[in-house]
Amino acid sequence: MFKFIIKILRLLFKALFKFKKTTRQTIALMSALEEQYHGKFTKSLIDKTSRYEAIQQIVINDAFTKLTGRGTTPYEQISNKLFFILTFLYDDIMDQNLLSEADLNQLLENPLNNQHTIFEAKVLVDVHLQLLQRTKQPEKYKLVLQAIHKAQKDSLTQFNAQITSPEILDITLRKGGFSFLMCSLYLDLPISKQMDDSWYQIGALLQFMDDMYDIYNDLQEGVHTFPNMANSYNELEYTFFIIVSDLKIAIQKLPFKTADKNKLITQLSFIPAFGYLALDNLKKLQDENGNFKKFNEYLRKSLIIDMEKPRNIFKLIGFAYKIEKSWM
Repeated sequence: MFKFIIKILRLLFKALFKFKKTTRQTIALMSALEEQYHGKFTKSLIDKTSRYEAIQQIVINDAFTKLTGRGTTPYEQISNKLFFILTFLYDDIMDQNLLSEADLNQLLENPLNNQHTIFEAKVLVDVHLQLLQRTKQPEKYKLVLQAIHKAQKDSLTQFNAQITSPEILDITLRKGGFSFLMCSLYLDLPISKQMDDSWYQIGALLQFMDDMYDIYNDLQEGVHTFPNMANSYNELEYTFFIIVSDLKIAIQKLPFKTADKNKLITQLSFIPAFGYLALDNLKKLQDENGNFKKFNEYLRKSLIIDMEKPRNIFKLIGFAYKIEKSWM
C-alpha cells in the first residue's frame, strides 16, 4: 500500500503541473477559433472543454503512449483538444437545438457544403475537417463519428419515461465507448482490436460513472439513466461490476509486456475507483431488502459525494489500490 501511495503521489504531482499548462493551451486554441469566426463560446463550454480535455490527456492518453515508450507529441495533444472542442460544441448544439437533426447529419456527411452562417456551425465544420485530416484512419474516423452521432440522437429517448433500463444501458455504453474510441484515432498507437476494445471500454465505464455521479442533476432535467432508474443496489452494483470486468479483460489482452501493462493499470486504477466510491455512497440508501426508493425522494446531499472530505479521498485511494492488485 505504501509503495502504491508513493507511485500515485508522483503521478499526481506530474499531473498537477501539466493540468494548468494543458488547460491554458485549450483556452488559447478556442480563443483563436473565436477570433477567426467572429463569435464567442459560452464560459461553461470553455471551462468544461479545457478541464475534461486536460484530465483525459494526462490520465489516459499519456498512459497509453507510455506503452510504446514515449509521451504524447504536441501534434497529438492539439488533435485531442480539437476533438474535445468538437464533442462539447456538438453537445451544446444538440442541447440548445441550434441546428436540426437533418442539418447536423448534413454537416457531418458533407462538411464542405456547409451553408450555415452561425458561429457554432462554422467552428464545427472547421474542427471536423481538421480532425479528418489529422487522423491516420480517416475511414474509421467517419464510421466512429457516425456511431457517436447515432448514440447522441438515441440519447434523446432518455427523456421518455417509457424507456427501459436495457435500452438506456445500450445507449450509455455506446455514447461513451465510441467517443473514447474516437480519441484513440489521434494517437500513433499500434492498431489492433485489443486496443480498440480497451478504449471503447474506458469510455463506456466513464459514461456510466458520470451518470452515477449526476443522479441529482439528471433527475432535475428529466433525463432517465441506468443509475437513477435502478430499483436495487445489487442491480446497480452488478451492472457496474460487469462493465469494469470488461475493461479489465480488454487491458489484459493488450499485446504489450506485462510490466508496461502494469504501469498502465496503476495509472488507470483511479477510473473504476471513482465508481466504487459512488457505489459506497449509494449503498447507504438501500433499505433492509436492498431496494432503493425513487431517487427523487432522496435529499440532494445524500446523492452528492464531497471529494474535499479526507474520508472520501482515503476511500478512493483504497479502492484504486485494490483494483491495481486485482488486475495485475
